[in-house]
Amino acid sequence: MSKGKVAQTACMSACKHLSTSLLQLLLEAEVRQLTLGALHQFNLDVEECEQFARSGPVPGFQGDTLQLAFIDLRQSPSKQDSVALPAFPALPVGLQSWEGLDEGLGSFLDSS
Repeated sequence: MSKGKVAQTACMSACKHLSTSLLQLLLEAEVRQLTLGALHQFNLDVEECEQFARSGPVPGFQGDTLQLAFIDLRQSPSKQDSVALPAFPALPVGLQSWEGLDEGLGSFLDSS
């Protein structure tokens, strides 16, 4: 096996390992809820991985082959894999977002 092939194999293996590890973080049985901040950070981490793959760290990959290692992190679950999430209450009249409603949200939810 040539040095180039060894480098490609190692790079692809590392990217697949990162992708699998990131996905497992979301799918762990102990994870009961995620904050928007955590999801935002997760998205930034995935974007960084995708950027690394696009940068061509190892010569010889054709097209977006290396980027495909991270594609599962962007896929929506199928209907059979999806989990029903409880409906989030509608915003009270006059509010544009839930942001900043830490204490007020609790009293709103208790009254509905």
